[in-house]
Amino acid sequence: MEKHDAILSLVYFASYTAAFRLTSMSAPKVADLRDIMELDCHFDMGQEELYAVKWYKDDQEFFRYMPRGQHETRLFPVPGVKLDTRSVDCNKNRCKISLTDLTKMHSGGAYRCEISSEAPAFRLASETHNVTVAALPRGLPKIDGLAKTYVEGDTFNAKCTSDYADPEPILTWKINGLDRKDSIAQGEKRMIS
Repeated sequence: MEKHDAILSLVYFASYTAAFRLTSMSAPKVADLRDIMELDCHFDMGQEELYAVKWYKDDQEFFRYMPRGQHETRLFPVPGVKLDTRSVDCNKNRCKISLTDLTKMHSGGAYRCEISSEAPAFRLASETHNVTVAALPRGLPKIDGLAKTYVEGDTFNAKCTSDYADPEPILTWKINGLDRKDSIAQGEKRMIS
């Protein structure tokens, strides 16, 4: 009988502990510094109670949610991280936050969501995503100065401009689908052949 009880206890313990897990975390690979960056963390506590959800940037804690704490949420100063406190949406299965006023120099990095269970286990689970902050072009490049058609031997002077972006986009000229960077350069005049 003792062997049977031990096996049942082991099966119960395995199913009990397997349920506690961080199911998903989402963060953009590239965040536009002019936009709001959303970070979202989903978890399954199983039979355990949620003790805390913590958000980190480069291993520095900047936000904590403790549903049973005296202060349910706490903020910690971290360079490049400005939390929109109105957007916080945390509960027993999820914690979603938004960051504003991103900067290219300070806001990029490794963002981690960490969950922990209540006593006596105080178990941890976490997931990390790397985020690059940049200014992405908001529109397609524009070409000015082109006629509708050209014939062999014609020359033209055209200007290609891109929307603001940082890092600066690399523009490539194509004529009839072929790269022309070997014969067309910025400010140069070339003949179509």
